[in-house]
This record gives sequence, C-alpha cells and structure tokens, in this order.
Amino acid sequence: MHCHESCTCHWPKSSETGQFFPDDISQGSVLQWFRRFNQGLISRKYYTSHNNQLADSLSFSVRKGDIFLALAIPHIEIGANGPCHNWVSVLVQGELKACQKVDASAETILQLAGYVCEVFGLQITRMFVYAFTIYGSVLRSYLFDRAGVSISERIHIRKNRVTQQLFTKILQAYVSMGQVQLVFNTNYKYAHSDHTNGRVFLPTLRNPALNF
Repeated sequence: MHCHESCTCHWPKSSETGQFFPDDISQGSVLQWFRRFNQGLISRKYYTSHNNQLADSLSFSVRKGDIFLALAIPHIEIGANGPCHNWVSVLVQGELKACQKVDASAETILQLAGYVCEVFGLQITRMFVYAFTIYGSVLRSYLFDRAGVSISERIHIRKNRVTQQLFTKILQAYVSMGQVQLVFNTNYKYAHSDHTNGRVFLPTLRNPALNF
C-alpha cells in the first residue's frame, strides 16, 4: 500500500501503537489507542469532538462525532477540549460504542447516517463518504452515497494478529486517500491563481493554498 503523493505520514510500528486493540474496550481506552496511532501521522489525524458538538451543522443539531479523520491541526491532540473542527473538515466519520450487540443495528446505521448527512450538506462536491464503527472489538466499514449505504462484513479486531493488522491497514488506507479516492467531484476546480493553479475544489480546505 502506497501513500497518496500529498500524504506526508509514516505508518506507526506495532511497538508504537500497541500490538493489539485494548482489552478494556471503554471509549477512553480506545481513544488512548488512537492517540498512540496518531503519533505516526502528520498531515491527517483521527480526532474526537470530546463533549462538544461539531460546528456549522446545517440541521442545527447537537451531534458529536465520536471519532473522525480530518486534516491535522498542530498541537491539538485527540480528545482536546474546545471546538477544533467542524463538519466541513470531516474526511471519514466513525462511531464508538462499548457494546457490540448493537453492531449494524438499524439505530446504529441511522445514527451514522445522521453524521454523514452533515458531511454531505457542507461538502457539496462530495459524492461518497467513508465511515466505520467500532462496537466492542468489532469493526465495520461503511460507504455512503446520497441515496444509501454499503456495509462490510464484521471484523473481530482482537481475533488474531491478522485481524489486528487488517484493522490498522484500514485506518491507514483512510489516511492515505486522495481527493479521487475520497470521491470529491473533480469537475469542480478553483479559478486559476498563483496559489490554486486550477486545483480541484475541496470544501474541506478553508484555505485553498494548503495541501490536501
């Protein structure tokens, strides 16, 4: 697996992230695992909204993203207090729960779909949104478009070394995706200028001169 050309990350080694997903599957323990995982990432990182709602909601909801991938903000750690992100900055959306009995339930899918609707509402050129859930030690991946969703089979993260490695590779794949893999409509481009040079319009970039 190769990084997108604009990705400056290096993948964390097992000694940096911990060999296996935590035995204690409380949200705090899982976020601590993601904090270690983030140490190997530079341009994008996984964040949580902590107890703050994500800003700029078009539905005026109080939704709080458990875990999401966004462009890295210097000196901001996962779980930091304060509204550091908003829905326009979410690249991949996630949801965490300690109980795996609700995995892939109708309630789960509707909750995740509510988050994705916020992303679609503000990222007007976004055609698909990737998402994932970690319920207990069970992972599922989701792919939403504006009409529905495709759902993967469940992956038991702690089953063995292979499933643990598959889990981290999925997270790494999300980080490495470029604008095409994240399914932004590449027909929309910035007007030519010294900074944008006709680049694809990305609503996640408030400053078009930044690298995606």
